[in-house]
Amino acid sequence: MAKEVVEKQEAAVGETKASFEQIKQSIEGIVTQIQEVPKSAAELSENACKISSLMANVAAVVEESAAATEEVASSTQEQTATILKISELSEKLSQSAGHLLDEIQKFKL
Repeated sequence: MAKEVVEKQEAAVGETKASFEQIKQSIEGIVTQIQEVPKSAAELSENACKISSLMANVAAVVEESAAATEEVASSTQEQTATILKISELSEKLSQSAGHLLDEIQKFKL
């Protein structure tokens, strides 16, 4: 009977030891994860800075593109105005040439 009690106690001690070993391994895993949190936070912060920098670069490119588009639009308007002026002058020149031909015809008669 005493032998049975000792065997039961030894079994209980073995189970307790195994349970504590599992608890120890779980705690070690948690400690490892906790130690990785600052690294992960630093990586997140670094990535956020990179994204912010990239967004600033994109914004600068968009601003430059908008400015270039405005310049092209302005140049196009100037060219259109110049073409219209040339067209008007061409029409006047054509009319003047017609009048000149009419006057020349008067001298030929």
